[in-house]
Amino acid sequence: MGGLNPSYNCFTVAGPMGRRLKESGLSVDDITRLALDEIFAMAARYDAVAAWLTVPVRPLEQSYAAYFGFVSELGNRRSIPMTLAARDQHICLADWTMDERISPRLTNRKNDVLA
Repeated sequence: MGGLNPSYNCFTVAGPMGRRLKESGLSVDDITRLALDEIFAMAARYDAVAAWLTVPVRPLEQSYAAYFGFVSELGNRRSIPMTLAARDQHICLADWTMDERISPRLTNRKNDVLA
């Protein structure tokens, strides 16, 4: 089994836009705040609340979990904390549910794939 991924990216500010913002002198925190402002404005245009959903899978065990939360609860960060303690704070929609459609071939670690 691989190690725990302590956080999952919720959004990025990459490529030319990210480079331009950094070159303009903005800090990572400033850029994150701008992106979050845009996310919240987009949600407001649709009378919605910005939220996230993560679905980690364990291909070798053919199981998945699902966690839900609100972007506003992340503070000024671009990632969703996924440590054991952090997951206890998220809304758990599925807790390592078996699903035979999940194949060991879904692993992203070449040595884990079963022949």
